[in-house]
Amino acid sequence: MVFSAMEKFNGLEMVPIAVPQVLQIAGRAGRFRVSRDDTGKNETSENKPEEPPAVSTPENVVPATGPLPPAPKTGYVTGYNKSNHIKLREAMITPVQPIGKARIQPLPQAVELFAQFFPKGTPLSRMIDELMRLARVSNLFEMADFDDQKAVADLIEKVDGLTMTERYKLCCAPVKIQEGDKNNVIQAFAQIVASGRSVTILDMPEIDLEALDEGIPKDMMTMARLESLHQTLMLYLWLRYAHFYFHFSRVHIFASKYDVNALIYS
Repeated sequence: MVFSAMEKFNGLEMVPIAVPQVLQIAGRAGRFRVSRDDTGKNETSENKPEEPPAVSTPENVVPATGPLPPAPKTGYVTGYNKSNHIKLREAMITPVQPIGKARIQPLPQAVELFAQFFPKGTPLSRMIDELMRLARVSNLFEMADFDDQKAVADLIEKVDGLTMTERYKLCCAPVKIQEGDKNNVIQAFAQIVASGRSVTILDMPEIDLEALDEGIPKDMMTMARLESLHQTLMLYLWLRYAHFYFHFSRVHIFASKYDVNALIYS
């Protein structure tokens, strides 16, 4: 794993990558596997007898002479230049702060069940407020911050045809409503889900693909526009793979995402 930079653009300015994020990224080193490694098969393994499991289970017991677990893979992390390497070393030796509490968020099924206790037409944001007020958790947990979810809930409240589960899943999308240019995009996504149709990114005028015509950004306004497009494409992919696979086609999305990345980091 090679860090080409130890700073990132937060939408306004370049800021250092936080230590927890550095550790999370560095943790990927040595964990890359191709699909062949995942399945444990290769071109000649079809005719080989199945080997016993490396760990005993009630259904599969490892014989006394069974194979040992695979040796762990060693990962290496470095910086692209000396300056990055120094900052990386400092981050890697920084003690990890213990997590005081874990935040939890109710599953869509729980929200759908809870919604049955409210009159028809009750805004989802109000239901979330009541859920937060009534929820009880142990000292090891706390309820997640629902401000962004409630803001999205109010934004798509007028979209007809959404089930409660679909509405709640859309509210969980990784987007901040303060980003004004995202409002039309979120509403467009919600309307697509409500209509039951399938689209590509070319079918959505709300996605600012024209930003690609600007070329390499020469000012902060162009950079911000490309960053916004990148966030919209990531939101599209999240909706496709997390919840709404049949509504959002993968056609053109990866090529466009590659082009945006190339312009941003050029």
